[in-house]
Amino acid sequence: MRPRRVILLLLLVLLPIAGVTWWAFRVIEAQTQRDIGSEIRTILETTQSELRIWGKERRVDAAVWAESAEVRRAVAAQLRVPRVPEALRRSAALTDLRRLLGPVVERYGYVGFV
Repeated sequence: MRPRRVILLLLLVLLPIAGVTWWAFRVIEAQTQRDIGSEIRTILETTQSELRIWGKERRVDAAVWAESAEVRRAVAAQLRVPRVPEALRRSAALTDLRRLLGPVVERYGYVGFV
C-alpha cells in the first residue's frame, strides 16, 4: 500500500471517530451545564426562602423587644436627648438600651449597635 493511501485510509477512519467524540463531548457539556444550572436555581430558591423566614423571625423578635416597657422608656428618653453626637453617645438612655439589648445583640451576633 502506498503511503498516500494509508494516510487517506487513516483520515477516513479517524475523522468520523473525532467527529463522534466531539459531538459526544458537546452533548455531555450541555447536559452538565443544564444540571449545574438546575442545582444553582434550587440552591438560590432555598436560600431565598430561608432568608425570608429568617427576616420574618427577626421582625417578630424586634416587635417583641419594642413592646418591652423598659425598651420603650429608654427609646423615648433617648429621643429627648439633644441632637448633639456627644450628648447622644453619653446619655443614660443609651446606656439603658445597651444594657437591655446588649445580650440580644451578642446572642444573635448583630453588628452595628454597641
